Parts: sequence; structure tokens; C-alpha cells
Amino acid sequence: MDDDFQDVHTALMNCKHERRKLACSFNRKLILTSIVLCTATCLAAIAIFFLSGYNVHTFAVNDIDCQPAAQTVSHAANQVTPRVLCMILTTPEKWQSKGRAVQNTWARRCFIRIFFYSASPGVSINEAVALPVPEGRGHLTAKVLAAFKYSFDNYSDRIDWYLKADDDTYVIWENLIEELMKYNSSTARYVGKTLPTHLPRGYNSGGAGYLLSKKALTYLLDAPPSKCKKDGGLEDVDIGDCLAKFGVYPENTLDADGMLKFNSDNPLKVMQGQNEGLTQAYYIRKGHVSFGNPGPNAERMFSPQTISFHYVEPEEMFMYEFLLNDLKRKDIGRSYACVLCSFIYMYNL
Repeated sequence: MDDDFQDVHTALMNCKHERRKLACSFNRKLILTSIVLCTATCLAAIAIFFLSGYNVHTFAVNDIDCQPAAQTVSHAANQVTPRVLCMILTTPEKWQSKGRAVQNTWARRCFIRIFFYSASPGVSINEAVALPVPEGRGHLTAKVLAAFKYSFDNYSDRIDWYLKADDDTYVIWENLIEELMKYNSSTARYVGKTLPTHLPRGYNSGGAGYLLSKKALTYLLDAPPSKCKKDGGLEDVDIGDCLAKFGVYPENTLDADGMLKFNSDNPLKVMQGQNEGLTQAYYIRKGHVSFGNPGPNAERMFSPQTISFHYVEPEEMFMYEFLLNDLKRKDIGRSYACVLCSFIYMYNL
């Protein structure tokens, strides 16, 4: 009897042992399957990020007769990325410092980029277009109109937007493209930082950079001298005044919190506090530290969707470029760590 009991006991123990082995084998298979699935999900996410959500731009090499970058499509929004021609105004005196700084930083991302200067005897810039307009601030309107005409005549079949900027304007390109995706470029649009003076509905600051859609530009170029000024020292006011006569007014480009996206000044100068006019006109706050005027009439800088700054020195441009585009941050390695994380996570269940 005892022997029979012992045999039954031994059989039960063997059964339990086999069940443990089976369960252990099952758990191993489950863990490995989960790891494979998690890894596949991570790799798929990386692929989707690079192939759809992230537009890779091919930069133009020649500044004048360049081959434009390939048109890219945002599959997530099912929209074609706006093609922007950048018109950067410079002078022979500023070309080697400010012009070169723009050329080697943000302007590399333009679909087409062209630098313009006023023609002068004995002066030539090989990488820029000489305009038949006298040099000087008193002729800024004529200079900008000539730049618009050159750009439209030569590239209108390949361009959706025309950006006018100065050689001390810095543009955060990705934020600009995101802003332009909101508008229909086949309609007359006028986008930039609205200044509420001079005109009933304001005008866009020239220094902050402003954009015209192709339709808006045709109004500007076709307007007779009897309707729109063709020369003068207040270029941005004159452009805004002409467009207003065709019912084209500045778009509201403030962010959801009422902060500036296009900036007609340099935030560093606001924070330095050396210019009373700037410290009264603007307000900047980061955490518990603030600069400028917290009053209701001051404009708010440092929007997360910031598009441009003005009065940017060449060395500052290179610093912005490094911090925004070249600096390798820790989070860049997150996607590569995804597989390792999945192993750690699964084995700690």
C-alpha cells in the first residue's frame, strides 16, 4: 500500500515538474514574442517619422540660377510643402559679413534663394543679383519691387510664396513652413508681423520678414503708379498700403497665447536692457525670470512657434544655427534606445 502511495506521489511530482517546464517554456516564448513585437513597433514608428512626418529638404547650391529643391509632400496632412523663394536684400558693404551669414545659415533651407543689391559702378557680387535701383534707404521701395519683379519673372512657375527678408533677419524655417500650411497660396495672402501704425489695418514689418502669395504679388506688380508708390524710404508701409487698395491685409500671425511669431527686433537686446524703447515695447518671461515690460501694451516674445528675429548680428546667426540645427541633443538617441528599453521593460514584468 505504501509503495502504491509512493508511486502516486512520485507521478504527481513529475507532473508538476513537467507543468513548470511547460509554463517556463511558454513564458520564455511570450517574452521573446513581446520583445519582437515591441521592437517591430519601434522600428515602424521610426520609419513613419522619417518617411512622412519629417520633410527632408535638398538645399539649393547656386544662389541665383539654382536648381530648386525637390518638392516634398507631408503625408500626415496630405499637403504639398509650400515652395518659398527667399529674397534677401543686402549691400556690397555688408555682403561679406551679414550676407554670408544668412547664406550659410537659414537661407540654405529656401526652395530658391536670391540675394539682391543695388547696382553700382565698379561693384560686383558674383552670388547676388544687381538691381537697377540707386543705393540708399530712400529707394527701398523701388529696390524691393525690383527684387519682387525679378523673382516673379524668372520663377513664378515654380514658387508658391515670396519671402522678403533683410541680411540681418534670421528665420526658423520649420516654423515658417508650418505657418504657411495654414493658408491657401492660390489666394491673395500677406503674412508677417503686423505693425498697427500708418495704415488703418496696419502693415507687415520689413525687418521681421514678410511673405506674399503669388496672387498677392501680381496685384503689387500690376498696380499702376497712380495707385501705388513705386519708390520711397518706407518700403514695408508702401507695400502694405498698395495691397490694402486691393483688399489684401496682414494675416493675424500671433500664437494662441497672443505671442509674436514674427519679431521685428532682437530678443537679446530686450534682455540686455540697454535700450529703454525696447524694454518698454516687449516682454519676455522664462520660468520665474522676466525681462522688459509686463504691462498689457507690451508685445510678448518667445513664442514656441517663433518664425523670425530682426537685427541679428552675424555671430548670433551662427549661434542660432548651431543651437537649433547642429547641436546633438540626448533625445536624438531615444529611437535607438527603444529596443533596449523594450528588453528591460519585458524582463522586469
